[in-house]
Amino acid sequence: QLQGEVFWQPGELGWEGERRLRMQQRRAAQLAAAAESEAELGQLLSSGPEDPGLERWLQRQLGAEGQRLDRLRQQLWQNASWQRHHRVLILEARSLLWALDPLAATPEGGVVIQAASAGDAQRLNAQLQVLDSLRQPQVITASAADLAAELEPGQQFEWIAARHPCRGLIGSDLQAAMAQLTALAAPGARLRFLFSTPQLGPAGALLALGGGDATDRPLLERVQAIETPWLDGPGQGAMALAEQLAQLGWHLEWRSWEERLELELGAAQLTRWLAADAPYRHCLSQQLSPADMQRMEQRIEQHRGQRLPQALRHQLLLGSHEKAPAKPGPTA
Repeated sequence: QLQGEVFWQPGELGWEGERRLRMQQRRAAQLAAAAESEAELGQLLSSGPEDPGLERWLQRQLGAEGQRLDRLRQQLWQNASWQRHHRVLILEARSLLWALDPLAATPEGGVVIQAASAGDAQRLNAQLQVLDSLRQPQVITASAADLAAELEPGQQFEWIAARHPCRGLIGSDLQAAMAQLTALAAPGARLRFLFSTPQLGPAGALLALGGGDATDRPLLERVQAIETPWLDGPGQGAMALAEQLAQLGWHLEWRSWEERLELELGAAQLTRWLAADAPYRHCLSQQLSPADMQRMEQRIEQHRGQRLPQALRHQLLLGSHEKAPAKPGPTA
């Protein structure tokens, strides 16, 4: 009859408050694992048709992925100089993970989380119900172009942060989004954007494993040369975003590091890469003969059930926007 009853939870003050915060951080990281991993591995993980097998695999990774993502959260906010009254904007959030630090550090300011889709907003609100001891942020659903219309007139922020912001925006659309973001920056605002890009495609991973026999290696090397620019697309987008910010007066600094991972090659992942409508297959088929495409499929299939090496390049863009110059006073 007492099963499921909660007899004790950490309080809000002292060591109990600290323990409660750590518990909420771990739980938020676990809740974030599936959504953030899909965003992080990008081309490799989210390409192709939806498959419940991949979702089950993601669920099995929650513990380890949660710990890894929590370390990334710490990297994102390392040495942040918070003030209690600071206002914080989190762009295009898929989870609450990146908002945990500002929620704890800015009780007199406020945190606004932008969800780029109704589905993301629903996920965020569901996480808020589970993480019930967090201060409640404002969650808004809006595209980059419509963000200002959803905020209070004149509202600005001392901190703006995101994981993979403005993905897919190019040219004038990206320029307009960065101009709007800059208009939302308070004098002296700080910016932190985290980008993660896979460094190995399937062929690169097979080469890292040993590359098969001598007859396979030339094909794998040729396919790796095709994969590299395909994988680097998001990285080029990050550079274009930084160029726009620099033109708008932001002072920018890059920090980068690499992380080694493993990706399980199961039936779900094979479908993501090799299904008829998979972007990876489409990319290769434009430059390989049908015979070479078939050989490549066979080489990948031979490694079913194995764990392929993967490397992620993380890039953290830190920005600051100078305070507006003081207006000159009356001369004597």
